[in-house]
Amino acid sequence: MQGPTEDILGVPVGTWGLSTCLDEIELWIRSRDAARCFVCANPHSIHMAAQDPDFLAALRSADLVVPDGFGI
Repeated sequence: MQGPTEDILGVPVGTWGLSTCLDEIELWIRSRDAARCFVCANPHSIHMAAQDPDFLAALRSADLVVPDGFGI
């Protein structure tokens, strides 16, 4: 699902509310059509991604990245 995001050092972090995220994940579970990647990104992971192109690519390819904590 493409939803609103905020670019943080090249990582598109979802800005949707909790209920929207949970609704989307529930749809993934019900559809059973494909594996999905859900990431909770904290400041350290975003910083490391800025230094590691492979890790950045992995975060950018996730189906959903959400902020983990107040630092993001």
